[in-house]
Amino acid sequence: MAAVQRHTRNWHGSRNKNHDDSKFTKLDTQSQEKTMLGWALTFFILAIIAGLFGFTGIAGASAGIAQILFILFFVLLVISLLARAIRGRPPL
Repeated sequence: MAAVQRHTRNWHGSRNKNHDDSKFTKLDTQSQEKTMLGWALTFFILAIIAGLFGFTGIAGASAGIAQILFILFFVLLVISLLARAIRGRPPL
């Protein structure tokens, strides 16, 4: 009777022959858990900081600055597209 080979795909899509799940040890699982916990704590701290900025007057000032920057960069985009068209190149 012929041996059955399992074929699985690795992270970049190529096939692995004779994939062995026993390579994954308890240490790998623990390091993955620590990594996930680190990311969770990082995003928790970022959420707390964003909440603090949202509950103060900084949020309103930031929105006003963002509107001004949006208009400024939109005007610069239009000017650069017009300048490119005048030089004879297509705008995009």
